[in-house]
Amino acid sequence: MNALIPGCLPHNLYFFRKLLQPSITDNIQMHGLCSECGAYLCKFTGQLITYTCSECGSILNCKDIIKKGSTFLMYPIDQQLKILLEKVGIGNRMQSPAKTDCINDISGGSEYKKLSINFPASLSLTCNTDGIPAFTSSNSSLWPIYFIINELPLRLRHVHMMLAALWVGPSKPRMDSFFTPIVECLERVHDHGVTWINCGREITTKVYMTLVSCDSVARPLLQNMKQFNGEYGCGFCLNSGCVVAKGQGYSRSYAHSVAGLPEERNHAQMLQHAETALQSGSVEFGIKGPSILSLVPKFDVVRGFVPEYMHSVLLGVVRQFAFLWFDSTSNDKPYYLGRRIIQIDTALLATKPPSNIKRLPRSILSRKYWKASEWRNFLLFYSPIFLRSLLPKDYFRHWILLVYSIFQLMIIPVTMSSISSAELALHKFVQMVQQLYGIEHVTYNVHLLTHLAASVERWGPLWSHSAFFFEDANGKLLKYFHGSRGITDQIFRSFIGASHLLRLSTIYIENSSAVLLDQIVNIATFCKNCLRVGSNVVCLGYSTKRPISACELAAISQLLNCSLSTGDVTEYQRAVICGTLLHTLNYSQSTRRRDCYFVSKKNQAYVLLTCILLEIDTGSDRSVAHEDLRKFVLLAHPIHETQIRSFDSDVNENLSYHIKKAVIDCDTVVALNASDFERKLFIVSDHSKNLFSIPIPTFELD
Repeated sequence: MNALIPGCLPHNLYFFRKLLQPSITDNIQMHGLCSECGAYLCKFTGQLITYTCSECGSILNCKDIIKKGSTFLMYPIDQQLKILLEKVGIGNRMQSPAKTDCINDISGGSEYKKLSINFPASLSLTCNTDGIPAFTSSNSSLWPIYFIINELPLRLRHVHMMLAALWVGPSKPRMDSFFTPIVECLERVHDHGVTWINCGREITTKVYMTLVSCDSVARPLLQNMKQFNGEYGCGFCLNSGCVVAKGQGYSRSYAHSVAGLPEERNHAQMLQHAETALQSGSVEFGIKGPSILSLVPKFDVVRGFVPEYMHSVLLGVVRQFAFLWFDSTSNDKPYYLGRRIIQIDTALLATKPPSNIKRLPRSILSRKYWKASEWRNFLLFYSPIFLRSLLPKDYFRHWILLVYSIFQLMIIPVTMSSISSAELALHKFVQMVQQLYGIEHVTYNVHLLTHLAASVERWGPLWSHSAFFFEDANGKLLKYFHGSRGITDQIFRSFIGASHLLRLSTIYIENSSAVLLDQIVNIATFCKNCLRVGSNVVCLGYSTKRPISACELAAISQLLNCSLSTGDVTEYQRAVICGTLLHTLNYSQSTRRRDCYFVSKKNQAYVLLTCILLEIDTGSDRSVAHEDLRKFVLLAHPIHETQIRSFDSDVNENLSYHIKKAVIDCDTVVALNASDFERKLFIVSDHSKNLFSIPIPTFELD
């Protein structure tokens, strides 16, 4: 930053931290908890010396509370929103809800629409909290509270994430105590709004917390109910579950009852059960008492939560069944695939995903180290191809129900008919688990599949309310401290410092400045040799001159309907079209990525052969600009696709509708304009070298 704008920042880290000290002192609050019972006490100020706990009556010294670590830090949401709106200028990036019956994002969900949110009059937040192990050698954990703004574009939501509070300790915090000042802040920003200045005009924006996205450990703590291994442990319905033998112990199964589907919970019923539990002192249908979040204005303590798919589906169901198939403990089962691991690994490790898929495939033998995004890739792209000929027929038909459903709930736009089909498929999947694998494998994560379609109808596609953003932030949080003392203080200092640098970068660093900054700090740039052609195409790498072949000339002439100015053309192996990277087939063969397959706007699949930059002969017309004489053309082989049939009569759909057998027509060369490009395609090869094409749905983060 100082290299671009000399003097805008101190010259070393010590003075930079001193510069941030007023922001930390003015904005960060310390709140105390009772060291005896964990109840919330108050916000600590310099004048407070002792405090009497209202729950247990203990008289506590504030210095002792701080010494014992019974405190947490909070950065009020209203202050963070004011900075983001005024100084960072996120108001210019806000999206308006789309006026369509299809669901393209969280703003298309039925519950979101009920609030009639319209920026700048109002905006909405999604909340998350989760435990993070702070050290490998101790039981201390971090519990942050995050908020993201739902109206921001998907790619910016994690960039402008707010860290509202942070607790560090050897156990889980009492959620009613931890969230007390957060709820007070949410009440304040709902009732009075956040007042900020835009171009000299004062604006007041009302703020709603609409949604909480967290895993099945944090969710019951926030709902103040039993965990999933207890009776009536589901926060979405009144399925009591049953205890069954599993291995050498017991577990709770959520198998479907012969009486039918369990009753869905609702907000009013939850409040009634909480009141009954409070008065009787006993648990009522799994509810221990009132939830602190029931005090948040317009928040529904049932529908305001989602069965978050990163934890429940990817790290839950997909991982569970993969371990069943490949674990040696299942060697006497009909679904056991442990003897086929080498065969699957050969095909898996030979797969070259496009650059949209950030993580390359790893061996099945390393599955216990796989991340959630790797399980997502296995579910959507690898398993429907590699397991088709290996799993017994009934087991594969069962698995494809899950593949179909998750794909339907991730692809955009999501229609009501696709939600209904996915719901039927998921209910059938859950019901068949007991028949095929045994009642002990109808786990809580499997049961949550029955609530997945409803969450999409209420809050948009699965990626719009998943925990991928928050898990990514947790990883960054662990890099914000270097030592075991004052962890919360260290983290907030680093968080505010990063936010301060982000504000400066949005003011001073533009595209040209970013390139210069990359060179100054020795960061590798994307490509040293590039050529912009028009507004949407950038050619990458070194070009080569070569004569054009007869079939290429015929294809280009048919496309352009004009003569070429020279027999030689300029060829590139890579190009970025509308922000999407494409490689030629030859270039992809030398890399671990395969960015050569794409789909045109006419929904025809192709494999890219080369990128041609040629000169157009305009005759004697000298008024045409030099840029208009250059034409960028894609030369490609067409791919003939055949629908894979996997019809299910109960769902009344072809469950493999999105998977097609692909055959490349190597005898035909087609020329396309860059404007014909629509999206990239994932091509997977099975054990017999047959090719299959699968479209890539929207992803949050890898």
